[in-house]
Amino acid sequence: MRCRVVWCALTVFTALGTATAQSDEWQRLMSQGNTQTRAGSYKEAAATFREAVRVAEQSGSGDIRLAKSMNGLAIAYDELGQSGDAERCYRRALSLMAATSGKDSPDYAKLLSNMGAFYTEQGRPAKAEELAREAVAIYAHAVPRDELALALAENCLADVLVRNRDYQDADRLLNEALRALNEQPGKGTELLGITLNNLGAVRRFQGRMEEATQMFEQAIGIFEISLTAEHPIVLRSLNNLGIVYAACGRNHEADVTFQRAVQVAETHLGKEHPVYGRILRNYADFLRKTGRKAEAKAAEAESRAALAASARRNGVGMTVDVSSFRQE
Repeated sequence: MRCRVVWCALTVFTALGTATAQSDEWQRLMSQGNTQTRAGSYKEAAATFREAVRVAEQSGSGDIRLAKSMNGLAIAYDELGQSGDAERCYRRALSLMAATSGKDSPDYAKLLSNMGAFYTEQGRPAKAEELAREAVAIYAHAVPRDELALALAENCLADVLVRNRDYQDADRLLNEALRALNEQPGKGTELLGITLNNLGAVRRFQGRMEEATQMFEQAIGIFEISLTAEHPIVLRSLNNLGIVYAACGRNHEADVTFQRAVQVAETHLGKEHPVYGRILRNYADFLRKTGRKAEAKAAEAESRAALAASARRNGVGMTVDVSSFRQE
């Protein structure tokens, strides 16, 4: 969904090539988990990556495959809304990657970007910005330079900056990413959609609503073609588009868009997922502002139930940053 999801943008590492049967099995599992993640089948992906972790652990903690398996598992947990499990996996993966690949490697930067996106969603912008800036710096100085990986890291950093209301720097980073993606047609298709979504968020906060609307619509179109109309990756853009339609007085279009987002979130993420609760809260705000008080009250109650269920699942004291999803 980061689409990261991610919705700001999480990556699964490619498999290493060795001749052993164990490595062949690990590669098969990683490929399968990657495919399941891209399809939005996060429960299945989590099970697959747990098995990949088991296989990799047989070679010991010094094997880079274990770090990559933990990264895949962290992504799946993250998308499932299991933030406690996701953070534990991210931390272990980062420690393993530092030991096996080094803190100046592109693989380490990938994990920094993933963790930065995770902390952004958790409402921890200071930590998220620290990790995202480190990832951008590693990619910017890498030889040869991976422009797609750099564009992903720039998106992660821009996401944090938007939440911190630093729209000028976010605008610059996203336009750099957009130029790099446009220079490589046919590559990074979903990343292009993510970049357009994030740039649309900047335009929204700059008050340039027509441009924001066009960018959100373009992003959704890209996701629908490259994936499917019901893929969880469309949720962030649908949420954003609903907010902009409402702000422009296009109430019927806003209603339809929010309802679609709620349906996709319920079907693919479930009623105990924080994103489902956040989108419902935004829809409830729209309903209340348009005079539909009874519907708004019902949506607010369901939103609170979803967020409370998510908090219970992730442990006592978890903070759910409802406002963060509104600001994208």
